[in-house]
Order: sequence, then C-alpha cells, then structure tokens
Amino acid sequence: MKNNRGLSILEVLLSIGISSMIALGTTYAVVTSMNGMSHVKNMNLAEDSIQLVSGMLTDPNYCSLHFNGLTVPTVMDSVIQSGVVFKDMNSPTSLGTTEIFKEGQKYQSALEISSIKLYVETKVGTNRFIGAVRVTYKGASGMVSHFSRSTSLFIDTDAASKIIGCSRNFASSGPSIGLFSKDCTDYATKGWGSKDQCLQDGKWHLVYSNTAAGVASFGVLNDLVTHVDAGASVKVSHPPGTLGMRAVGETCAANIYVISDGIFLCIPSYRFGVPNLPAKTGEPQTGLYYSDGVIVLMNNSTTEAFRFNAPMDWYIKY
Repeated sequence: MKNNRGLSILEVLLSIGISSMIALGTTYAVVTSMNGMSHVKNMNLAEDSIQLVSGMLTDPNYCSLHFNGLTVPTVMDSVIQSGVVFKDMNSPTSLGTTEIFKEGQKYQSALEISSIKLYVETKVGTNRFIGAVRVTYKGASGMVSHFSRSTSLFIDTDAASKIIGCSRNFASSGPSIGLFSKDCTDYATKGWGSKDQCLQDGKWHLVYSNTAAGVASFGVLNDLVTHVDAGASVKVSHPPGTLGMRAVGETCAANIYVISDGIFLCIPSYRFGVPNLPAKTGEPQTGLYYSDGVIVLMNNSTTEAFRFNAPMDWYIKY
C-alpha cells in the first residue's frame, strides 16, 4: 500500500539545507571568480603603470628635471622624496604643469595610486647609487587590496650628496661617455654632463696646484680635501725641470692625510705614520709632500733627510 503522507519535516529541512549549501557554494564560486578577474585586472594595470613610469625615467632629462637637487640620505633603503608627482615636459629643459601620474589618481580610471616615493637602495660607487621609484596601489576589489610595484634607476650625486643626474639607462647618466680631460674644466666640450661626472671617470685628474711658496696656482685646496673625504685616491707630482729634476710623482697612502693651518700632507703609499707636521725637520719618515711647497726626501748615500721647496700638482682618481 502506498504512503501518501508526503515529505516529513526532517526531509524538508534536509532538502533546504542541501539547497542552501549548493547556493552558497555557487555564490562563493561566483565571488571568487569575480575577485580573481579583478585581481588579474589590478595586476595588469599595475604592470602597465610601472612600465609607464619606467619608460619616462629612461629619459635622463625627464628624470633629472624631477629629482635633481634632492639630497640622497647616507642610510640605504631610505626615502629620498615622498609624494612624487610626474608631469609632462614643455621642453628638454623644463617641465609642464600637467600632472600625468600622482598619488590619489586612478590609473585608467580603475586602480587607485596610493603613494609614489623615490628611494635610495644601494651605493655602487663614489657618488653613485641605485635608487627606485616605488608605487603602492589600492584595489577596490580583488584578492589583494594593497600591493606595490617598483622600477630601479641610476642616481649620480655631487660631493654634497645632491642629485645631479639620474636615468633608467646607466650609460646616459654614467661616467663612461665623455673624453678624457686633465682637469675637467672643459667637461662640457668633452661630452660630460657635469664636472663631477668628468672627475669620476676612473682616471687621474688635476684638481689643485701650488707654487714653491705654497700659494695656490690652480684650484682650491678645500676641493682636494672634499674629494679625499668622498673616497678619491690622491697623487702628487712636481712639473718637469723643477730644481733640475725630471717629473717625480707619488701616490699618497689611502686615508692618510693631515690638515693643519690649511696644509695638506701626502704620505707615499709605501710609508706609514704621520710625522710632526709643524717642524718638517727630523721626521722619522721621509718622502713627504706638503701643500705649502715643502718636500722632505732621504739622501740614500748619507741616510740624511733634507727638505726643499718646489711647485706641486695634486691629482685625484675615483
């Protein structure tokens, strides 16, 4: 005999529960799928935008117009500038007023740009650094609401740690494009973007000269000191024919120099210790060069130190 009582309450509840789970599963799958599509879209937009920034910074003029004059911190992985705003260019030497990429903007009216910061990441040489423009984004939907992208660039600074050039392309701002210049006063005609870039090409350059009386005949003594403080090597020589001798030069010992009463002392790299600077007589070490024109040498036959005055040229090399 058939049972026509219909479904029991338990059966109805069970049926509803199964239907609800199926509906929830379907909803979750749809939401997950939509989040996945939003995530992919956000990632693609972020990649497009950072490629835009990277392309703009390939132009050294564009990069320099935005960042020249900023101070690079001594601590690496530090912010050089927050709130970077990229603008259009009126000419190779001036920026326009149109802001084309900035914080708070929605890239392609979809992905919000939360922040744009210029960082210094690594020091790669004297007055040379690798930096990065880091952009953070905020997605209205998707699997990740906040994320970031970055593009690296090369940064050149002067002795005061001020940016004097930058670019995505190392060759465009680096020190390998100009012709050699003895003192870099003609850096522009030799193809260099700045005097510092010329001086930092890895070759010896004249930065200071003094007469036998210790008077400056070229450059400024403090410039020599600044280069030494920045890590440059130093060598000293006197012009051919000085006191009837041929040109003689010495490379100064690394990180050993003395400033006293405006005098720079060069100790040859094979010697050690700092002699009594004021006296300049009876030093335990010889072969010493002072920027006031004094040279102390050793007579090998009599083991007697003697001193004389002569003009000198001072060179630096990075």
